[in-house]
Amino acid sequence: MARSYETALAELENKRGELEALSTISEEEVCYVYNVDSKSEIVKILSDEIETLEREVESVSYTNL
Repeated sequence: MARSYETALAELENKRGELEALSTISEEEVCYVYNVDSKSEIVKILSDEIETLEREVESVSYTNL
């Protein structure tokens, strides 16, 4: 079952906020909280998820026209 536009958009905004919040957290804390080897690793993961969600939101919005 596909997600609704609102659900995908909310998840996208959540991921963007999470990525923005990473700039205020130390490398050590990020590694502990996200169980990663480096801050750049989780930044890459979140960036990829954001890109995927942006495509999904765009796709859902076009199909609902």
